[in-house]
This record gives sequence, structure tokens and C-alpha cells, in this order.
Amino acid sequence: MALLLLLLVEIRSSGAQGLLTFVQVTTSSPQCVSYPPDVADDELSADGTRLVFQTTCDLTGSNPDGMNAIFLFDTTTSALTQITSRTQCASPKPVISADGSRIAFKSGCNGSGDPPDLPEIFLYDVATKAFTQVATDCNTGFSPIVSADELSADGTRFVFQTTCNLTGGNADASNEIYLFDATSGSTTQVTTTTNCANLNPIISADGSRIAFQSGCNLTGGNGDGNTQVFLGSLEAPICAGDCDGSGDVTVDEIITLVNIALGNAPVTTCEAGDANHDGQITVEEIVTAVNNALNGCGG
Repeated sequence: MALLLLLLVEIRSSGAQGLLTFVQVTTSSPQCVSYPPDVADDELSADGTRLVFQTTCDLTGSNPDGMNAIFLFDTTTSALTQITSRTQCASPKPVISADGSRIAFKSGCNGSGDPPDLPEIFLYDVATKAFTQVATDCNTGFSPIVSADELSADGTRFVFQTTCNLTGGNADASNEIYLFDATSGSTTQVTTTTNCANLNPIISADGSRIAFQSGCNLTGGNGDGNTQVFLGSLEAPICAGDCDGSGDVTVDEIITLVNIALGNAPVTTCEAGDANHDGQITVEEIVTAVNNALNGCGG
């Protein structure tokens, strides 16, 4: 492979003339390559301080086998961090949310006990360094790549298409659209159709609306099944543990969740704590609520 240097360019104002400051992010050897050759805007946070990219190079000493790994460069600290570290598998085409808080990518790595080589969607929290598996591919049912247009600006909402039956509402394996909410950890099937396809979803920066193509008759105006463009409004995200809807989680609300989990109170006391809507409060849901109390809802 040809030598490739991945560069960040900072533009500084100096009177009427702009000055360019270059930062070399990678130093690749002829035996490896950093992708893509042309950096896409969805790999750079809106303020330009965080850049995510894929490479087969051993940039930090943690990729000696030369697998296609994901790295994050932070211009505020000049830190280069290897995010994925798996052997005999690849994690291609990462994208970063506009605020730089979360990274979405597909990976064939067996990070959750599923059969290897089936592409799965993951969300990486930059602050906590935690991975969340958004969904598992039943049999290459996802769109070919993950797009930043599918991720809200704060990285808490991710919309995607799949033929998989992720929530029990897609038994006929139609191409449906799903929404993952990182705040609550819940996955919601947005469309429910038969014998037609819903494709290429994108989400607004604030996570309140999605647009997509569909050959389905969703509103009664597409009886001939042509491919049309639809716009959907989503409910405001629920902050897990925010029992009173105030926008934050208090110690008293955490105690309420613990009492529900112990059976001392009904789940209706704090439905916002039941992220997966299964009628009970689990330890994982309490942990999510505690994180929201410490970091803020959507933090």
C-alpha cells in the first residue's frame, strides 16, 4: 500500500488572511493503510476537534496483527486512541456524532457471543469508553454502511433499516426502520409493513424527525406502491429514571427504582425507569438511571 498521511487542517484568522496549521494524525508504513483516502465529513465532529477513522496500521502498539481497526484522534489533547481491538475481523467505516460524543460503526467482530462475521451495529461512548450493541444482523439485513445522517447530533438517537425481527414486530422479515435510544437503551420499530420496503432513513440533528424512502402505503396515499419520501415525527426521548419528567434524575428517583426492583412499589410509580417496557426494573436499568443522575440526561 502507498504511504498515506492523514492530516487535519486548522484555519486561523489573521487579519484579512487565513493561516493554515497542519496536524499529522497518522504515519503509515508501506505495509498498511489508513482509510478512506478522502476523509469524509461524517468522520469529523462539528467543531473539528475529534476525528475517527479506520486503519490497518499499528499506530499505538495495539494492532500488531494489522486488522482493520478504528482510531480516534482528539485535537484538544493530541491523543490518538485505538477504539476497537479484535483479531480476524474488521470494523469498517465509522462515523461520529456532530458533538463528538459517540461513534457508530458496523463490525463483524464477535463482541457479543453472536456468530462471527455477521455485521452488527455498535455505538461507542467516547466519555465512558463503553460499547453498546445496537442490533445484531440476522443475515446481512442492515444497510451496507453506517451513515452520520442516521445519528442525531448528540449521538443519543440512531435510526437504521433492517429485515431482522429485533423487537418481535417483523416476523415477515420486511425491510423496516428502527430507532435506538442510547439514553434509555431501548430499540423501537418505527415502521410496520408487509410486502414493501422502507429504506435509507436519516434523522434530524435534534433527533425529533426522521425522513426515509418507502414503497409502502403508510398514509393511504401510495396505493400504487411507488417509492415515495416520508417524514415522521418521533416522541421526545425519555430520560431513564426521570420519574417526574423534570429533565434530570434525582437521588429520590433512584431510591424509587430500587424499591420497584425489590417489589416494594409498582412499576407505574416510575415508568421512565422501565427502559425496555417489560414491566419491571432491572439492575441494568438502575445503573443507567444512576449514570443519567451523574452525567445528565443524554450525557
